[in-house]
Amino acid sequence: MVTMYTQKNKIRLGEEMLQRLLLFFIIIMSCVVLTTTGVVVWSLRTYGFSLPAQIRPAHTPPDWVAVTAAGELQYHHDGQTTVLRSDAVAQGYALPSIAPNGQHVVFARQTNELLAVAVVSLVDGQMRDLYTSDSESPIALQWSPDGRYVAFLLDGSGATVVVASDGRSPALTIANGTPAYMDWSPDSTALLLHIGGIGRDGGVVGIYDVTTQTVIQTYNDPADFQAPQWDAQGTGFFYVADPTPQADAMVQPAAQIVYQLRDGTRTIIAQEGLATVRLLRAPRGNALAFIASRSDERVLRVWDNGTLTTLSNAAPLAAWWSPDASQIAMITAVDDQQVRWNVVTLANQQQRPLQSFIPSDMHIGYMRYFDAYRISPWSKDGQWLLTTTTTIIQAQTLDGGAMVPLGPGEFAVWAE
Repeated sequence: MVTMYTQKNKIRLGEEMLQRLLLFFIIIMSCVVLTTTGVVVWSLRTYGFSLPAQIRPAHTPPDWVAVTAAGELQYHHDGQTTVLRSDAVAQGYALPSIAPNGQHVVFARQTNELLAVAVVSLVDGQMRDLYTSDSESPIALQWSPDGRYVAFLLDGSGATVVVASDGRSPALTIANGTPAYMDWSPDSTALLLHIGGIGRDGGVVGIYDVTTQTVIQTYNDPADFQAPQWDAQGTGFFYVADPTPQADAMVQPAAQIVYQLRDGTRTIIAQEGLATVRLLRAPRGNALAFIASRSDERVLRVWDNGTLTTLSNAAPLAAWWSPDASQIAMITAVDDQQVRWNVVTLANQQQRPLQSFIPSDMHIGYMRYFDAYRISPWSKDGQWLLTTTTTIIQAQTLDGGAMVPLGPGEFAVWAE
C-alpha cells in the first residue's frame, strides 16, 4: 500500500511539474508574440509603411474606370468610387484608355468652349489637357507602349494627331484621311497607319516615324476597312491587301493577309477572296487571329507560324485574345438584340458559351471596330470579361457563372 501511494504521489508531482512547465512556456511565448507585434507596429509607424486596406477575394472583379451618361469619369478602386471628372465625353468613339503604367487615363472632355484630350492621374486626380479644339471631336485614343505619347483621330477632318503625354510639346497632325486606323510599334518609335480605308479604293498603309516626324514607307494596296498590326518585334507588320486591279470595276475585290517586313520582304499568309477581314495579333508572339466576313458566313481563324486554323464558324462579331494568348473571347449574336460571350481555348479548340446580354450603343460601336481599338475586355489576370449593357456595366466570369453588376456607365475599361 505504501508503495502504491508513493507511486501515485510521484505521478501527481510529475503532472504538476509538467503543468507548471507548460504554463511557463505559454507565458514566454505570449511575451515573444507581444514583443514582435510591438516591433512590427513601431516599424510601420516609423518608416511609413502601411498594411493593405483590403485583400480582394478571389472572385471580386478588379478595379475599373467608367464614363457615365452624365459625363462623370469614375474610378472604382477597392470598393470605393472616385469621380475624377464631370466633363467627360460619353458618346461616339471617344473611349477612355488606361496608360501602360496603370496610373493614368486619357479621355475626351467637353466644356462650353472647347473639346479636349486630357490625362488624369488615378493616384492624385491631377489633370492636364494635351490637345484642345473648338470644333473637332477627338476619338480612338491610344497610348504608345512606353506611355510617352498619345495618338488619336479627329472625327471632323479625319486627321491623325500625336502628342506627348506629359503635355510638354505641341500636338502634331501627322496624316489626313477619313477614316484612319493605327497601331503603335512595340518600341513606340513608329505608327502604322491605314488611311482612307473605305470604299473600292482602299487608301494607303504608311509608317510614320515619331522621332524624325516623317512618313518613311507607304503601300498602296490595302483592302477595304481594316486596321494593320505590327509584329511583336516591330520588324514587320500584317495588313489586308487587295490584289485585284483598282481600275476594273467589273472585277470583284479580293482579300489577302500579307506579312510585310520593313526590308520589303512580302509573304501572303492567307487568301480570303471577297471578304472583309479584321486582324488582331496575339499579346505574345506573332500568332494572328482574324474574322473573315462574307455575305453567307463569318468565321474566326488563327494563323500561327505558317499554320492556318479555323477556330469557329459560329458567326463571331468580334474577338479578343486573352492576356496569355491561350484563349480567345468572341461575341456572337443570339437574336436581334442579344449577344453572347464565347471563349475558345486554342489548345483543344473547345468553345465554351457564357452569358448573353443586350449591349449598349457604345459597346456595339466598340465591337464593330475591335481591330481598331486596342481596348481589351479581358482583365489582366484573365479571369473576367468587361461588358457594357443597355442598363449597367457588368463583369463576366470565365467559369460561366452569372454576370456581376458593377455600376452605371456608358463604357468602362479595366484599370488593372
